[in-house]
Amino acid sequence: MIEKRSEIMNIRFANENDLKTITKMNEFVHEPHVKMWPDIYKIFNEADVFNWLNEMIQKENVRIIVASENDELIGYAIINVVNRKENVFCYQRNYIEIDQIGVPENKRRTKIGKSMIDFIMDYEKTINI
Repeated sequence: MIEKRSEIMNIRFANENDLKTITKMNEFVHEPHVKMWPDIYKIFNEADVFNWLNEMIQKENVRIIVASENDELIGYAIINVVNRKENVFCYQRNYIEIDQIGVPENKRRTKIGKSMIDFIMDYEKTINI
């Protein structure tokens, strides 16, 4: 298992106990999309997002990463491990796709996002992508 700790921040894979907090953080990630493209994005629904996250955390190809500070979650990222089959346009390839990344506004510009990206890149190496 990969885990990165510093004196103030810890980056790790999420567990079921983190999902309520991630759900609440998802609202500030999702709402700007709804405002800009209301014909595409649905209004945030806490119960639906919680259920979706609960499904995602069970999937073999999905990882949810969290950043915490003093046991308080201060950021999250959702990644997909993609195993793309060969097709007429390109060869088979494996890669990680960042689906979501969010850090509360009062915690931005403190390298939380960068730390989560670094964690994802380290994880990528452990699964030989």
